[in-house]
Amino acid sequence: MAITHMGKRPTIRAEMRCARVSRAYLHHLKKASPTYLRTGQVSGDMMVLGIKEGSVEIVLPKRDYSSGERIKGRLVLTLDSPKKARGLRVELKAEQKGAAAPKGTVVVPNVVFDLVSEVKGEGTFNSSKYDFELQIPKSAQDAVKDKATGTGPVRWYVTASLDIPLAFDIKDRKEIFIDHEGMLGSEFVSRLKGAFHLQ
Repeated sequence: MAITHMGKRPTIRAEMRCARVSRAYLHHLKKASPTYLRTGQVSGDMMVLGIKEGSVEIVLPKRDYSSGERIKGRLVLTLDSPKKARGLRVELKAEQKGAAAPKGTVVVPNVVFDLVSEVKGEGTFNSSKYDFELQIPKSAQDAVKDKATGTGPVRWYVTASLDIPLAFDIKDRKEIFIDHEGMLGSEFVSRLKGAFHLQ
């Protein structure tokens, strides 16, 4: 597997015959092409490295929540071997589509709210289950209004990640729904109720 540089942006050739890659080589790749490793996106004759250390699953009792409510869930961590990690964390995150971009350009959503909670600190991790809680703001709509200046609705997610040094982080992501009126916009909902004579 060879790395070539085209201008300022390194690319990674898909000449990989071995399924396993050393941590030292992963560290080299991170330095050579952080964008590639962060997004997992390639073009042309490129390919994504098929390296899997394990999985983490977010288990939630429901997907619909209200402002001020507390999210209680569980992380199911499944590892093929013990892993040293910087920590296991969950986040309550709100995203909104950014401004329009030229055709063919990947639009990265703007993060308009991000609450991070550490489930377990640095240490050695094995397959296990971890309970967690995340507090939704008293007013989800007010919590994002100053930053939500893009286009489209604000979408809420619970994310989980195990931060493994010199390797791909193990992640999961679940969309949740907070205050459906807030997602659509209170003014729009008010007009909709008026059109159908709803209270």
